[in-house]
Amino acid sequence: MLLGAAILVFGRRGLWGNGEHVRSAITGGLVGLLMAAGTLLLFEPVTALFPALRADLAELYAAFRSAGLLAILVLMPLVVMCEELAWRGAIHRALTRRMSWPRALIAGAALYAIAHVPIGSPALVLTSLGAGACWSALRTYTDSLPAVMAAHLVWNFVVLVLFQLVR
Repeated sequence: MLLGAAILVFGRRGLWGNGEHVRSAITGGLVGLLMAAGTLLLFEPVTALFPALRADLAELYAAFRSAGLLAILVLMPLVVMCEELAWRGAIHRALTRRMSWPRALIAGAALYAIAHVPIGSPALVLTSLGAGACWSALRTYTDSLPAVMAAHLVWNFVVLVLFQLVR
């Protein structure tokens, strides 16, 4: 969160992109719902193929739940905003200045996944790789950081909060 706040304070113009942010945020929310639907549809087949992921995900959900619903609902938007300021704001922008957008998308998704390795969860790393690629593609397509923030927040809420309520 400190990194995201620093980027917000010291970031240069262009960090938010030049897209139509309100329309793009709505698009981002829809993308977040599609990503969440895909995640939930893939949950059973993927965990059936790789049973160790089910235990790994159970641990992640338990750790997430331990914060309490109120803390989650307050902190989740802040964490998403700060993550996206860093990853799809500053880092994505730096990568796209140095390489073609497909390479920047792959590099950004890989770096985002690698940043989750210290948590020790293979499921989180794989999910971060896929989600990071989707969010980087959305940032490239819309040129709007609010679009990516909306997609990330909707996906997190559906997969991390609502999905737990029905399991």
